[in-house]
Amino acid sequence: MRKNILFLGTGTYKKNIFKHVGAKNNIYLLTNKTPTWENDFICDYRIIDTFNKLDTLKSAMELESLYGIDGAMIIAEPYVEVAGVIFDALGFPGVSEEVSRNCRNKFEMKKCFINHGVPVAEGFQVHTKDEFIRAALKMDNSFIVKPIASWGSYGVKRVRNKSKKYLEKIYNEIIEHTYRMNKSTVLLVEEYLDGKELSVEALVYDGEVFPLAINDKPTPLEGPYFFDLDYVINFENSQEEEKEIFEITKKALKALGIQNGAAHLEMRCTSRGYKVLEAACRLGGGSIPDAVEKAVGVNMYEQYMNIALGIKPQISKHKLMCAGVRIIYRYKEGIIKAINNVEEVCMWDGIEDISIRVKPGYKIILPPKNYKISLGYIFATGNSLRGVTDLLKRADEKISFQI
Repeated sequence: MRKNILFLGTGTYKKNIFKHVGAKNNIYLLTNKTPTWENDFICDYRIIDTFNKLDTLKSAMELESLYGIDGAMIIAEPYVEVAGVIFDALGFPGVSEEVSRNCRNKFEMKKCFINHGVPVAEGFQVHTKDEFIRAALKMDNSFIVKPIASWGSYGVKRVRNKSKKYLEKIYNEIIEHTYRMNKSTVLLVEEYLDGKELSVEALVYDGEVFPLAINDKPTPLEGPYFFDLDYVINFENSQEEEKEIFEITKKALKALGIQNGAAHLEMRCTSRGYKVLEAACRLGGGSIPDAVEKAVGVNMYEQYMNIALGIKPQISKHKLMCAGVRIIYRYKEGIIKAINNVEEVCMWDGIEDISIRVKPGYKIILPPKNYKISLGYIFATGNSLRGVTDLLKRADEKISFQI
């Protein structure tokens, strides 16, 4: 029997979760924009303001009264905090308002981690320009500044110049972005962590954490901006390394209080050991869940759907193949005149999917003016970390954007 599931948000690369869940259940959508492609998968929707929790809750309760909603799923990061209000009010399995606030506010998240012994970078919350400059002067010559609530590395920057004039410039730059995105002027200043970055994809049911896969990020992320380029599921970690990474993941998600849902956690392997950067109570972005299914045989869309309906996920992992995702960027401003070779690359062995979110006529604007600079993604599979990484790189280089 089909169930009625409330989707909290949508996004450019979210079609696969709509497709998977919509094949078995009815989807009702809360979104901050008029649906387009989503109309192929949804039964009804309401337009909401994600900054207005009361009105968002009213919209959710209206859909619940009309259709009898059976559960809810967080689809996109901007909807996390309002999601907690909905889960609390309607009694669905998910995250509470307190937990959702911990997951959205990076300083509250850091405090939760510290209180539970999870290794993190040293950091300070700042509310004014003067506080920012004082915090910056306490840091080493290289440090990170980021919005207190953002996603996708939007507004995150590595700073290596501590002159007052430069710090004032950086502060104004990041504040303009974070207010536009989150209506907030609060920033986080923290130490820069050296070392390789990785992510862990997980599910949580009734407080039990199920880590599924470790994504390597083969391209070093050293700044000044930190846009993830590639995620490749890595089976080449030793058993000891995998165990340590998974144990830190469990500890971090429990520290945040996540009881039910999906999770995406990022950390760095530094010269002082593993350090957690942050965690999100949602699925990883883009085609990461699809890569997890190819690599270990677990359909994260379906299992997250089950969790939302109060059903214990069926987790049976097997190391099947290496799989990865590469985000497409072009670091040149201008108008795209043509996009070439996509169909040819789609035919290559190992290429599973290519999604281009822009069309000719799209204007590329780079940071600090604009942080939404991804043009699409490539999803590939293969026999090794290096093989998939090389394939993704060659595919990216072959796809041509005339700017």
